Amino acid sequence: MDQEFIDAVKKLPLEERIKVVAVQHHLNKWAEQDDKVQEKLAKLRKEFVYKMVECQREVNQLVSGARQPKPDELKDFPEVVQEQPSQLIDNYWAKVFQNHLLTKQLLTEEDVKVLESLKGIDVELGENGKNYKLLFHFNSNEYFDACVLYKEYVFSDEGEKDLEKLISSEIKWKKGKNITKKIKKQKQKNQKSGQIREVEKEENAPSFFHYFDNIEIINDEEEKEDRMQFDLELGNTILHSILPKSIGYYLGVEQDMVDDEDLDVDIIDDDEEDENGNDEDYLNWIEYHFFPCFIITLILFIYNINCLIKISHFILGQFFEFHNREQIVTYCLCC
Repeated sequence: MDQEFIDAVKKLPLEERIKVVAVQHHLNKWAEQDDKVQEKLAKLRKEFVYKMVECQREVNQLVSGARQPKPDELKDFPEVVQEQPSQLIDNYWAKVFQNHLLTKQLLTEEDVKVLESLKGIDVELGENGKNYKLLFHFNSNEYFDACVLYKEYVFSDEGEKDLEKLISSEIKWKKGKNITKKIKKQKQKNQKSGQIREVEKEENAPSFFHYFDNIEIINDEEEKEDRMQFDLELGNTILHSILPKSIGYYLGVEQDMVDDEDLDVDIIDDDEEDENGNDEDYLNWIEYHFFPCFIITLILFIYNINCLIKISHFILGQFFEFHNREQIVTYCLCC
């Protein structure tokens, strides 16, 4: 970069060269300040996540009923506090995930039943301040025994957001209770005997719990990369959106904020959409009908030329029939 800059500056006149070097001096100072700010922001983000982890532990204890609320925890909304022992909050995390914009699209009815036994979510941070592990604490349920399922995100030390690998725990499903799989029955015909038999084939079924799949077994590199990016988006959503605002999603009052830049489509108002839609329809009509209309017009034009030629031949024939050559020459000269 520096050598490229020097080569470009050498091509300038001396007076411009001096000014460009002076300007670059201040731009370098700007870049240095930006680096310092980014370094401070990274430290602040790390401190924030550590504080958030401490708060999340308290949330887990309250939600699971592991302890009673303390007096200072009730002072924010004294008008809604009832004088009765605190119990665990039923189906807390199931409702939280059902009310979030992203996770609710991934849930099936069976997923919700499993999430009803989720008693808490913990976060562990790596020493580099970027790696993190999400731990899902489940009570025993009809699908698997009490366990802690985890998803670990390992980032490169060089890049700020370069994801190197994902590590997931294996779910030990009870027999016949794996909701990530489904059995599809197919009929096969024996070519020799002609007998038909029914065979069962296991296929993937839609489920949130594919989140804990081992993606290292995916052979297609493009598919693997897409899966890593999706799991990263889901993990960041849980860490930075769901956990800090879980009570809002539980109550159904938290609104998901999505930046327009994150959407794949442009957001426009109704009037603008109508105007643009009409213009687009008109352009599409021209695009698809121009060539056929051109061909038809050309055919009609040629047809009319042929008709004119035939009429001309007829008129000239009549002319030659009733006039002699001298009259014809005289007529042409007059014309």
